[in-house]
Amino acid sequence: MRIRWRNLELPNRVVVDRDTLTDTYGKFVIEPFERGFGHTIGNGLRRVLLSSLEGTAVKWFTMSGALHEFQAVEGVVEDVTEIALQVKQLLVRIPGEGPISLRLNKKEKGPVTAGDIVCGGDAEIVNTDLHICTLSKNMDFEMLMEADRGRGYVTAEENVAGGGRHSDSGARRGQRDVEREIGKIWVDSIFSPVLRVKYGTQDTRVGKLTDYDLLDLEVWTDGSLRPEEALAEAAKIYRKFLNPLCSYGSPGSEIPAMAAEEEENDDSDDADRELMEKSIAELDLSVRSSNCLEAEKIFTVGDLMGRSEADLMSVRNFGKTSLEEIKAKLVEFGLQLN
Repeated sequence: MRIRWRNLELPNRVVVDRDTLTDTYGKFVIEPFERGFGHTIGNGLRRVLLSSLEGTAVKWFTMSGALHEFQAVEGVVEDVTEIALQVKQLLVRIPGEGPISLRLNKKEKGPVTAGDIVCGGDAEIVNTDLHICTLSKNMDFEMLMEADRGRGYVTAEENVAGGGRHSDSGARRGQRDVEREIGKIWVDSIFSPVLRVKYGTQDTRVGKLTDYDLLDLEVWTDGSLRPEEALAEAAKIYRKFLNPLCSYGSPGSEIPAMAAEEEENDDSDDADRELMEKSIAELDLSVRSSNCLEAEKIFTVGDLMGRSEADLMSVRNFGKTSLEEIKAKLVEFGLQLN
């Protein structure tokens, strides 16, 4: 299906490589673009992915026997500075707003890992195998940490002052001077969940013409956010910055407030996301169609929308009757296959 607007060819196909997709890596193909737009969109998405996505990180910690970071604690092999470097690597997934408290308590001799941490609320540790420190004897060892949501890189000094301009707590409290509490060790926070982004373009065909762009996009994350979620979030951020310009009138005029429209768009986004996450089982398809889709690991409407008619017709035991059944069912939701 071709999508055109003012004689411009717009993308109608976004496909993720299911064979290589993991919690930390995703490869996406987006097409077609008018010549040059592949680089324009690819570079913009890359910059947003690397700089502007919200993530979580630890801001400070306390530990048994430590008054500051420049000391060693009896019974602990590593000094506090080494432990701080490990704490900075801790990956926490926070479903709601931060900050949240993390508590670690260990009594036995041996290695201490992130898997020993108990999270508050619905938060969870992603890299549970992360080595925190090593106890050289049986002792009552305790750590308390605070993790928060934010963007980009926030120094320890900014965390002390209120969390930095892009963290949840910083936005709520604002910048302010805070005296360092004895025993509370502040660390730099790396909030960005995206580690690396690579993009490239190649020629693709639309009808008989071959001078259109196909965008290849590869995304690597730290595991706290899946690649497909990162890409969707980056696209929304990109769109939010362009929305006011769509309503801009003449030079010198004030850009109108977008709050109501943004709220409506957010509700629409939630509805779209809910539809894409709908299980194939909820479509009430025939047994043959359901089994064929399940065999191809197509479990949601979103998975189905990532396949073309040709992709489905190549599935074993999937025939024209099944295809027509699925197309009819998608029409009920205002959707259609590529």
